[in-house]
Amino acid sequence: MSIIRLRPHHALCIQHFSGHGYSEEFTDNMSQVVATLKNNPSQEVLLCHDCDVLCLHCPHACGNVCEHEEKVSCIDRECLTICGFYISQQLHWGVLQKAVYDKIIMTEIRSAVCKGCSWLWLCEKFAIHTSM
Repeated sequence: MSIIRLRPHHALCIQHFSGHGYSEEFTDNMSQVVATLKNNPSQEVLLCHDCDVLCLHCPHACGNVCEHEEKVSCIDRECLTICGFYISQQLHWGVLQKAVYDKIIMTEIRSAVCKGCSWLWLCEKFAIHTSM
């Protein structure tokens, strides 16, 4: 398996992905990546600061930069700081997933970390339904 390049904040997005997206192409790509990662906790990921495998079909990707770069970079930095990781670090998906889940999702600080994300409402809705 080849290494999957991933922005740190996408480790949050993957946790509660429920088949919604910007377009059919985006959603199909996201579904494939999510399935690969969830089925392979030992999949190697490389934490990156620019567009990654999930950005391939995103309408906000302008070349290798997000048009919302300031906002997503801030979320990336928060994820890295809280979880103790760094850009260009290579690790297993399962390690990244567990750290994000334990240190951000389970501590209920996701709303603060993901402040300004247009998809936050969906993650929070999903979290409410899965905690019942």
